[in-house]
Amino acid sequence: MLLKRFFRERVSFVSYPKSGRTWLRAMLGSYFSLKYEGDSAGTFPDVRELSDKNGLPKIKFTHDGASMQASLSYKDLRSGHRDYRKNKVVFVGRDVRDTLVSAYFQATKRVNVYEGSVSDFLRSDTYGADKILSFYQLWHSACNEPCAFLYTSYELMHEDARRELTRVLNFMGVEVDDDLVGKSVDACSFNNMKKMEKSGEGTSSAFRPADTKDEESYKARKGKVGTYTENLSEEDIDYISKRASAYGIDLYDPWNGQKSH
Repeated sequence: MLLKRFFRERVSFVSYPKSGRTWLRAMLGSYFSLKYEGDSAGTFPDVRELSDKNGLPKIKFTHDGASMQASLSYKDLRSGHRDYRKNKVVFVGRDVRDTLVSAYFQATKRVNVYEGSVSDFLRSDTYGADKILSFYQLWHSACNEPCAFLYTSYELMHEDARRELTRVLNFMGVEVDDDLVGKSVDACSFNNMKKMEKSGEGTSSAFRPADTKDEESYKARKGKVGTYTENLSEEDIDYISKRASAYGIDLYDPWNGQKSH
């Protein structure tokens, strides 16, 4: 049993901050709770703890050096990811513009690492457009280094969350129960996530609003696709578009158009 636990497969969930990974994490936790513990799917359980307890793949969640707290310039992001060669990697993406807006509110209202306007944020070497575009470019170059690689996105989960959760479970080698997939997706709807965050019931401290009266301080902030126009000027949007063109990256689907895996 000890050997089996030691040699478990390892699955790393990689994403740029504010790409929707928390939603996927919640759905996985709910599924594991229902399938292996027989518990309610609505309490945002610790997916890593459940995976360890039930002998499932060893799970790691990482921003791979791009976390806001690390405060690295885009020039300092690492190239090459050989340390993932024994890992399966699930890469979670999102529209670059929506990600940057969500990251701005995270930086200014939740983790308090930035003071300034959203326009300045976008142009920052530490938090802005070049940072996220470099992150995608570097990961695309290295996506063959893990032993297996799967891409999903916030937009794909919005399109069909059941399909994407099933894809991830199959990729992890976890038995899929369609009924429990549906229950997990329903339990982790945006409205339910927002309620859980506001109440704090069954959630970690990382999944609580900084200010319950400030909608922009919630982890589950909008739950929509394409809302960047509410916060960015035409000049800001044009700047991001020009930087994306320089990197050859599609803004809506930053994995699309890249050399396929």
